[in-house]
Amino acid sequence: MHPFNTAAEVTVLLRLGLLVQPAVLFTVLPLGLLLAIVLPLARLLAVWALLPAARFSWPDRLVVAGCGVRAAVPLALMVALSEELPHLRGIPVALAEPLAAQLLALMFVVVLSALVLQTVVMRRQLAAIAQR
Repeated sequence: MHPFNTAAEVTVLLRLGLLVQPAVLFTVLPLGLLLAIVLPLARLLAVWALLPAARFSWPDRLVVAGCGVRAAVPLALMVALSEELPHLRGIPVALAEPLAAQLLALMFVVVLSALVLQTVVMRRQLAAIAQR
């Protein structure tokens, strides 16, 4: 079932990526790349603080921290938020559409770069754990 799950996540990522406007994507690219670096580090610190050192080695903690955000769920939540944004109190309708486009593009950049980063880091970590 894992290959089907992965194929479904890639399909959802690509289909939701079609909703992103290229002009907006380039405006949020620096912030998205910064968040793609900061969020895994924050997740690593949280895992390091919450998992007891006596039971989990450093490579095991890194695997737990590295298997964080996946593609489909954050993007689906962002699409749902962008549809509800005009109905939130305090957000003018004229600002809701551009804000929703920016949030969707930002989330797309974060998720896509996090997936690439997870692939590189996790491949090395899982290989190191398999050698033990």
